[in-house]
Parts: sequence; C-alpha cells; structure tokens
Amino acid sequence: MALEPPPNRSFETQDEAIQFLRDWGRDHGFGVTVKRSIKDRHGIVYKVNLRCDKGRKFTSTATKRDTSTCMTECPFQATVKKLQQDVEWTVTCDRPEHNHEPSDIPATHPSLRKPTIDELIGWRYWHSSWH
Repeated sequence: MALEPPPNRSFETQDEAIQFLRDWGRDHGFGVTVKRSIKDRHGIVYKVNLRCDKGRKFTSTATKRDTSTCMTECPFQATVKKLQQDVEWTVTCDRPEHNHEPSDIPATHPSLRKPTIDELIGWRYWHSSWH
C-alpha cells in the first residue's frame, strides 16, 4: 500500500529514534514495534530492528474456536542503528511498503495503546499528588 515511509534521520539517543518512528507511524496510520535488538560482545545494544505491528504471521493454536487476528504479514521494516565511530543513532527505512490500508483510529493498534515513558512519569506524578 502507499503509506508514506518515515524519513531517514539521526538522533542523540536510541529512545528518541524509536519514539520518532512510533510517532511517525501513529500519524500515518500504522503502529511500529520492536522486532529484535542486537547487542555487541559487551552486551550494549547497537541496532534495533522494528516492524509494522501487523507484521507477524499468525498461527492459531485454538482447537475449539475459529480465531482471527489483525496480523497481515506486513513487510514494513525500519532500523535504528548506532555505528561504532558515531555518537548518533540513525533511522533508516529498509522496507517501506505495507500490505494494508492506514488505520483511521490509532487505538486499533495495540502498540499505540501503550503509554510512553513521559506519560507514565506524568501519571505517577499526578497520582502521588493525590496522597
């Protein structure tokens, strides 16, 4: 489908880069989730592969019911990577195509219903002020 891919950009932190991709996806009708994180030999993450939240293949283990899913095996993939000599994290879109229409309602994507770190901190502050 013709969903606009995110632009290639650089960020100071890994979290900023991933949040940019999640925000971009939400604003353009799709959710983004982490597929895999890759660490170096010291255990430090240097690469994160992300995919559309509809990107898995659904395999049902149900034996009594006919179940369904929103998974469509969407091929969209993006990478957040930190090169050894760089201090910046780069965002690149490896496979920009989607096999589904954009969503009009962000709440249809489970990955977009999760609160951000800033929201969690805000809720914790708000909740503690009531005690």
